[in-house]
Amino acid sequence: TEIWSTDTIRTRATAAPLAERLNLDVQLYSFSDLDGFAARLLEQSGETVLVVGHSNTTPYLVKTLGGDGGTPIVEKSEYDRLYVFYPQTQKTDLRRYGAPSLVE
Repeated sequence: TEIWSTDTIRTRATAAPLAERLNLDVQLYSFSDLDGFAARLLEQSGETVLVVGHSNTTPYLVKTLGGDGGTPIVEKSEYDRLYVFYPQTQKTDLRRYGAPSLVE
């Protein structure tokens, strides 16, 4: 129902194809207020929301929502991590998408 991204070229480019397919605007959030952003997301219980972020902020956002941020992301070689978080159960599924990354 919503797509969120930080205001960087890379994250906006990641969000753009799905936004176009679903005819949704990509809304921007600031990684400097992840606690406030997490509270806003939790208010949207029952909605499906895509958040595109960064290796050094997304695990923290998942934890702030009540999920499992997983192991640290290998920034130089890991580009395929996808968190699926279910707020009602606070369950986190860590998935991979696209071509597999070479994780060292």
